[in-house]
Amino acid sequence: MMLNTWKDQYDIPIFNYYEGFKDLRWLLKGTPKKELDSSNYEYLGDMLMEMQDWFSSEIDESSHKTTYKKISKLIRYKYMRATLQRLILGLQAFGIDTRTEWLLNSVTLNALKVNLQSLQMPYRDRLNDQIKDINKRIKGLNNDIGILEKDLSKNQSLGEYNYMESVIQANKILGFRINPREYTLYEWVNTLKVIKKTPKN
Repeated sequence: MMLNTWKDQYDIPIFNYYEGFKDLRWLLKGTPKKELDSSNYEYLGDMLMEMQDWFSSEIDESSHKTTYKKISKLIRYKYMRATLQRLILGLQAFGIDTRTEWLLNSVTLNALKVNLQSLQMPYRDRLNDQIKDINKRIKGLNNDIGILEKDLSKNQSLGEYNYMESVIQANKILGFRINPREYTLYEWVNTLKVIKKTPKN
């Protein structure tokens, strides 16, 4: 499915950029017609990390960079886990162990292979082998998610950093009001650079 997304730092409003760390769907323009799959969320996660890398290279945000990257990873892992959980429920419903291709029609079999490929998982000929692989991957994701959540609970830097407070401060310094839903990330970075150079009274 082709996604209608904000393209890059020259296009995305700062509201969508920062909210994207809470929900990757903020990187989309409008509501998608179909439910997003794991490959869509992976694409959005990669896009967010690329913009974050650019932002960090332009502005010294070292105190928040690691946290944002962990949040982006956590979001992707959770969506991957949810996709796998739905997938395994469908496969377990057959209740028998046989060749997967004997149970699924060509369209469903192809969709399964595409889903597995997007999740970087091999296709197995036998149903039980496929279910075991998926269960193993889910356990691995559970472990990764647990580690990230534990790290994030210790590091409260994201909670301490409220981008809207930064916008309000910028409004006072610059003497005009910034609309976060229209002001692009590129404009925001250049504004922060100007503020940084502005002498403090």
